[in-house]
Amino acid sequence: MDFGTFDRIEQQEFAKVLKDNIFLERELEGAKIEAALKPDFNLLDAFKIFDSRGAGNVSVQDVIMALRESIGFSEFTHDDVFLLFRRNDTNNDGKLNFQEFGNVLLPVAKEYAALLTDRPDFYMSRGVPLSQFFNHDTRAELRALWAALFKCERACEVLRVTLRQRPYFNIK
Repeated sequence: MDFGTFDRIEQQEFAKVLKDNIFLERELEGAKIEAALKPDFNLLDAFKIFDSRGAGNVSVQDVIMALRESIGFSEFTHDDVFLLFRRNDTNNDGKLNFQEFGNVLLPVAKEYAALLTDRPDFYMSRGVPLSQFFNHDTRAELRALWAALFKCERACEVLRVTLRQRPYFNIK
């Protein structure tokens, strides 16, 4: 195999990884939209589930505990949550504030994002226990959304590693 053939094969593999990432991002956007369409889902109540201490931000440990205990989702690792924070913690303080958390859950499509941002809290203002926030169908959509988030983050990490390993790749 000559150098040119190897380079073409490597380019094809890279193109496949990139294409897979694009499809995963579309799948993630679909999961965000499905959650946004649930009439009882809103960002304030969702944030409260994760910010059970009332600190105004959520840590990696808060996310892990809330997903397992309040959402009933456990198909993730600590590394998955770390990757999510690395991508979304824009001020690099090791926590997600409300805006950063919202960016994780908000769809890119403005009309669907507006559905979430325009809805007031419902459960929090009524003193409902965290374990009873959102109905059964909404909780199922939230689990699907978090599964898509972590799947997408894993694929993005594979892409980042692949790019870093390319000797002449420069992001600029």
